Amino acid sequence: MSGKGVLAIPARVIATCFALIGFAAASVVGVAAGNPTSTVLLRATVVMLLIWGVGRVIGAMLQRTIEDHIRRYKHDHPIPDDASAVVRESTPGAAETADAAIGSA
Repeated sequence: MSGKGVLAIPARVIATCFALIGFAAASVVGVAAGNPTSTVLLRATVVMLLIWGVGRVIGAMLQRTIEDHIRRYKHDHPIPDDASAVVRESTPGAAETADAAIGSA
């Protein structure tokens, strides 16, 4: 994971978090219900595997949604190539001032 913000969290990490939470919840509920240890562990493992699949699907959907949003944002808000383009676009009449400052330097 290379510091790319939200894109650095792949779907499998989200799926693993879901699975661990499912395992922990199933274990706590099984122990609270008074089930034998082997039954609790077997059921918690089954829940963990099932929830991992659900988390993988949800994580993939979230990752795709975020990537689409970022791609659309970059398309709608391109970064200009040079600094004078920013001045020209942001301030009406500033193009002449910027050109004069560049020309006199």
